[in-house]
Amino acid sequence: MQRHGPPRFQNLVRESTARSQLLIVEDDPGMRDCLHLVLDDEYSVLEAADGQTAIKTVQTRSVDLVLLDLLIPDIDGIEILQQVKALRHDLPVIVLTGVKTLRTAVEVMKLGACDYFTKPFQEEELIASIQRALAEGIVQRLPKSHRILLVDEDIARRAALAVALGRLGSIEVAATFFDGLKRALTLRPTCAVLLADRQPD
Repeated sequence: MQRHGPPRFQNLVRESTARSQLLIVEDDPGMRDCLHLVLDDEYSVLEAADGQTAIKTVQTRSVDLVLLDLLIPDIDGIEILQQVKALRHDLPVIVLTGVKTLRTAVEVMKLGACDYFTKPFQEEELIASIQRALAEGIVQRLPKSHRILLVDEDIARRAALAVALGRLGSIEVAATFFDGLKRALTLRPTCAVLLADRQPD
Protein backbone atom coordinates (compact mmCIF):
# COMPACT_ATOMS: atom_id res chain seq x y z
CA MET A 1 0.00 0.00 0.00
CA GLN A 2 1.63 3.24 -1.13
CA ARG A 3 1.30 6.42 0.83
CA HIS A 4 1.27 9.81 -0.82
CA GLY A 5 0.82 12.47 1.87
CA PRO A 6 -0.13 15.89 0.53
CA PRO A 7 2.40 18.70 0.95
CA ARG A 8 -0.01 21.08 2.67
CA PHE A 9 0.48 21.12 6.47
CA GLN A 10 3.00 18.24 6.21
CA ASN A 11 6.05 20.22 7.23
CA LEU A 12 4.15 22.19 9.86
CA VAL A 13 3.29 18.95 11.62
CA ARG A 14 6.77 17.50 11.21
CA GLU A 15 8.56 20.62 12.40
CA SER A 16 6.28 21.25 15.38
CA THR A 17 5.98 17.74 16.80
CA ALA A 18 8.66 15.07 17.04
CA ARG A 19 6.17 12.23 16.42
CA SER A 20 2.46 12.79 16.94
CA GLN A 21 0.64 10.05 18.82
CA LEU A 22 -2.60 8.73 17.31
CA LEU A 23 -5.19 6.51 18.97
CA ILE A 24 -7.14 4.04 16.83
CA VAL A 25 -10.47 3.05 18.39
CA GLU A 26 -11.58 0.07 16.31
CA ASP A 27 -12.85 -3.39 17.27
CA ASP A 28 -12.00 -5.00 13.91
CA PRO A 29 -8.40 -6.39 14.02
CA GLY A 30 -8.15 -6.30 10.23
CA MET A 31 -9.03 -2.60 10.08
CA ARG A 32 -6.58 -1.84 12.89
CA ASP A 33 -3.83 -3.62 10.94
CA CYS A 34 -4.76 -1.66 7.80
CA LEU A 35 -4.53 1.65 9.66
CA HIS A 36 -1.17 0.65 11.14
CA LEU A 37 0.16 0.04 7.62
CA VAL A 38 -0.96 3.51 6.58
CA LEU A 39 0.18 5.41 9.68
CA ASP A 40 3.10 3.67 11.39
CA ASP A 41 5.83 5.28 9.27
CA GLU A 42 4.85 8.80 10.27
CA TYR A 43 3.14 8.49 13.65
CA SER A 44 3.26 6.68 16.96
CA VAL A 45 0.05 4.65 16.94
CA LEU A 46 -1.88 3.38 19.95
CA GLU A 47 -4.97 1.21 19.66
CA ALA A 48 -8.10 0.37 21.62
CA ALA A 49 -10.55 -2.38 20.71
CA ASP A 50 -13.28 -1.14 23.05
CA GLY A 51 -14.65 2.06 24.49
CA GLN A 52 -13.40 1.62 28.05
CA THR A 53 -9.83 1.17 26.85
CA ALA A 54 -10.19 4.18 24.58
CA ILE A 55 -11.36 6.46 27.38
CA LYS A 56 -8.63 5.22 29.73
CA THR A 57 -5.99 5.80 27.05
CA VAL A 58 -7.11 9.40 26.50
CA GLN A 59 -6.98 9.93 30.27
CA THR A 60 -3.53 8.44 30.80
CA ARG A 61 -1.57 8.90 27.57
CA SER A 62 -0.50 11.90 25.54
CA VAL A 63 -2.81 11.46 22.55
CA ASP A 64 -2.72 14.02 19.73
CA LEU A 65 -5.58 12.68 17.59
CA VAL A 66 -8.24 9.94 17.74
CA LEU A 67 -9.48 7.79 14.85
CA LEU A 68 -12.86 6.54 16.05
CA ASP A 69 -15.11 3.80 14.70
CA LEU A 70 -18.74 4.34 15.69
CA LEU A 71 -19.68 0.66 16.00
CA ILE A 72 -17.86 -0.35 19.19
CA PRO A 73 -19.24 -3.30 21.22
CA ASP A 74 -19.25 -2.00 24.80
CA ILE A 75 -19.89 1.73 24.34
CA ASP A 76 -21.61 3.46 21.42
CA GLY A 77 -19.16 5.47 19.34
CA ILE A 78 -21.23 8.63 19.77
CA GLU A 79 -20.90 8.29 23.54
CA ILE A 80 -17.15 7.70 23.23
CA LEU A 81 -16.90 10.91 21.19
CA GLN A 82 -18.84 12.81 23.87
CA GLN A 83 -16.64 11.46 26.67
CA VAL A 84 -13.42 12.20 24.79
CA LYS A 85 -14.56 15.78 24.17
CA ALA A 86 -15.57 16.14 27.80
CA LEU A 87 -12.08 15.06 28.86
CA ARG A 88 -10.21 17.08 26.23
CA HIS A 89 -12.36 19.42 24.18
CA ASP A 90 -9.43 20.38 21.93
CA LEU A 91 -8.44 16.80 21.02
CA PRO A 92 -9.10 16.18 17.29
CA VAL A 93 -11.36 13.21 16.55
CA ILE A 94 -11.82 11.75 13.06
CA VAL A 95 -14.73 9.35 12.70
CA LEU A 96 -14.33 6.23 10.55
CA THR A 97 -17.47 4.17 10.09
CA GLY A 98 -19.38 1.85 7.81
CA VAL A 99 -22.61 3.67 8.69
CA LYS A 100 -23.20 6.03 5.79
CA THR A 101 -26.05 8.34 6.75
CA LEU A 102 -26.33 12.11 6.61
CA ARG A 103 -27.87 12.21 10.08
CA THR A 104 -24.89 10.40 11.61
CA ALA A 105 -22.41 12.66 9.84
CA VAL A 106 -24.19 15.79 11.02
CA GLU A 107 -24.46 14.47 14.58
CA VAL A 108 -20.78 13.64 15.00
CA MET A 109 -19.70 16.97 13.50
CA LYS A 110 -21.99 18.82 15.90
CA LEU A 111 -20.42 16.89 18.78
CA GLY A 112 -16.98 18.10 17.79
CA ALA A 113 -15.53 15.57 15.33
CA CYS A 114 -13.22 17.33 12.89
CA ASP A 115 -13.91 14.94 10.00
CA TYR A 116 -16.00 11.94 8.98
CA PHE A 117 -15.11 9.06 6.64
CA THR A 118 -17.14 6.06 5.55
CA LYS A 119 -15.43 2.73 4.92
CA PRO A 120 -13.80 2.00 2.59
CA PHE A 121 -12.05 5.37 2.64
CA GLN A 122 -9.41 6.87 0.37
CA GLU A 123 -6.01 6.62 2.03
CA GLU A 124 -4.80 9.97 0.67
CA GLU A 125 -7.90 11.77 1.92
CA LEU A 126 -7.52 10.30 5.40
CA ILE A 127 -3.84 11.25 5.60
CA ALA A 128 -4.65 14.79 4.46
CA SER A 129 -7.35 15.08 7.12
CA ILE A 130 -4.98 13.85 9.84
CA GLN A 131 -2.25 16.29 8.83
CA ARG A 132 -4.73 19.17 8.68
CA ALA A 133 -6.19 18.36 12.10
CA LEU A 134 -2.76 18.06 13.72
CA ALA A 135 -1.57 21.31 12.13
CA GLU A 136 -4.68 23.19 13.25
CA GLY A 137 -4.20 21.81 16.77
CA ILE A 138 -0.62 23.08 16.80
CA VAL A 139 -1.74 26.53 15.70
CA GLN A 140 -4.39 26.67 18.43
CA ARG A 141 -1.78 25.88 21.10
CA LEU A 142 0.69 28.57 20.03
CA PRO A 143 1.09 31.50 22.45
CA LYS A 144 -0.57 34.64 21.15
CA SER A 145 2.66 36.64 21.35
CA HIS A 146 4.51 34.58 18.73
CA ARG A 147 6.69 36.13 16.06
CA ILE A 148 6.00 33.77 13.18
CA LEU A 149 8.20 33.29 10.13
CA LEU A 150 6.33 31.66 7.23
CA VAL A 151 8.44 30.22 4.40
CA ASP A 152 6.56 28.92 1.37
CA GLU A 153 7.24 29.27 -2.35
CA ASP A 154 3.53 28.96 -3.20
CA ILE A 155 2.28 32.55 -3.14
CA ALA A 156 -1.41 31.70 -2.81
CA ARG A 157 -0.87 29.25 0.02
CA ARG A 158 1.54 31.66 1.70
CA ALA A 159 -1.06 34.43 1.64
CA ALA A 160 -3.81 32.19 2.98
CA LEU A 161 -1.66 30.91 5.85
CA ALA A 162 -0.46 34.41 6.69
CA VAL A 163 -4.08 35.47 7.17
CA ALA A 164 -4.87 32.38 9.23
CA LEU A 165 -1.81 32.77 11.48
CA GLY A 166 -2.02 36.54 11.74
CA ARG A 167 -4.28 36.48 14.78
CA LEU A 168 -1.55 34.72 16.76
CA GLY A 169 1.13 37.37 16.41
CA SER A 170 3.31 39.23 13.94
CA ILE A 171 3.94 37.49 10.61
CA GLU A 172 7.00 37.65 8.36
CA VAL A 173 6.93 35.79 5.05
CA ALA A 174 9.62 34.50 2.70
CA ALA A 175 9.38 32.70 -0.61
CA THR A 176 12.61 30.66 -0.38
CA PHE A 177 14.57 28.90 2.32
CA PHE A 178 17.57 31.20 1.77
CA ASP A 179 15.41 34.31 2.13
CA GLY A 180 13.78 32.78 5.19
CA LEU A 181 17.17 32.14 6.77
CA LYS A 182 18.18 35.78 6.28
CA ARG A 183 14.90 36.98 7.79
CA ALA A 184 15.29 34.58 10.72
CA LEU A 185 18.67 36.13 11.61
CA THR A 186 17.09 39.58 11.94
CA LEU A 187 13.56 38.70 13.11
CA ARG A 188 14.56 35.98 15.63
CA PRO A 189 11.14 34.32 15.32
CA THR A 190 9.60 32.32 18.13
CA CYS A 191 8.05 29.99 15.54
CA ALA A 192 8.98 29.08 11.97
CA VAL A 193 6.59 27.39 9.54
CA LEU A 194 8.35 25.76 6.58
CA LEU A 195 6.22 24.44 3.72
CA ALA A 196 7.60 22.71 0.63
CA ASP A 197 5.93 20.67 -2.05
CA ARG A 198 6.92 17.04 -1.92
CA GLN A 199 9.23 16.00 -4.75
CA PRO A 200 8.15 12.96 -6.80
CA ASP A 201 9.93 9.69 -6.01
